[in-house]
Amino acid sequence: MATNTADLPLAKASAEPGYMTTEFWVAVVVTFIGLLTQFGVIHPSDEQTNQIVALLELVLPVVFYSISRGIRKMGTMG
Repeated sequence: MATNTADLPLAKASAEPGYMTTEFWVAVVVTFIGLLTQFGVIHPSDEQTNQIVALLELVLPVVFYSISRGIRKMGTMG
C-alpha cells in the first residue's frame, strides 16, 4: 500500500537554518568558553572553579538541547 505524501507533515516547513537554532548557539558559547580557558584568557583561580567551569561546559549543551528538542516536538504534535 503506497503512502500518500500529501498527508505527511513537511519537515522542511518547520525547519530553520542551523545558525538560528538554540543548539547551535549553545555549542558556540560552550566552545568559546572552552577555547578561552584553554588559551589562558579565563584562569580558574582554584581547582573548584576549574571543576565548575568544566561541569557547565558539559551540562549546558545537554540541558539546552533537551529543552529545545522538547519544545520543538511539542510544537509539531497535534
